[in-house]
Amino acid sequence: MDVDYQGNKNLLEEAQKGQVSKFIYFSVLNASQLQHLKVVEAKELFVQELKQSGINFMVIRPNGFFSDMSEFFHMAQKGKAYLFGKGGFLANPIHGHDLANFCLENIDKGDVELDIGGPQLLQQNEIAKQAFEVLGKKPKIGYIPIWVKDFLLWPVRLTMPSKKYGAIEFFMTVMAMDMVAPKYGIHTILGHFESLNKTN
Repeated sequence: MDVDYQGNKNLLEEAQKGQVSKFIYFSVLNASQLQHLKVVEAKELFVQELKQSGINFMVIRPNGFFSDMSEFFHMAQKGKAYLFGKGGFLANPIHGHDLANFCLENIDKGDVELDIGGPQLLQQNEIAKQAFEVLGKKPKIGYIPIWVKDFLLWPVRLTMPSKKYGAIEFFMTVMAMDMVAPKYGIHTILGHFESLNKTN
């Protein structure tokens, strides 16, 4: 709430004072299904503020970023990746460069909310295997039953400050569901993993 809501609200108030003509905000894909999560609750509370502000707005709802997918690479580096269910959940995360181009292409539109994802729709199994492939390792994937997610989140919710818990809650929830958005862009997950491998 301090950042995703109040911090952005402060920026919005400054934008109003400065007579800014357009405010672009990034929320999350499938927000309507995820509003019970602390992070999404705060983001969507700000979206409502933005809509009522009178400023021309664009709300972008991207799928996961390539930077989020780096966790697959780090798990592969450690020798084993862990996925919920059977690893069949789908996602098409987007590269930051492609997302920037998408914003520029749509910047002249009026008040609008847009979902967007990357060009490849992949199962989590496929993403993990690409990480192992780049590292030259044989894929080793462990599967975690979905019910374990809720079992793990319960004590975390009780013992951890909401600032830390919110991010964990969000990550674990979206890893256990399909996150599919309209396809856009040219950058691939494999290319991202290859870039990570060069810098490690």
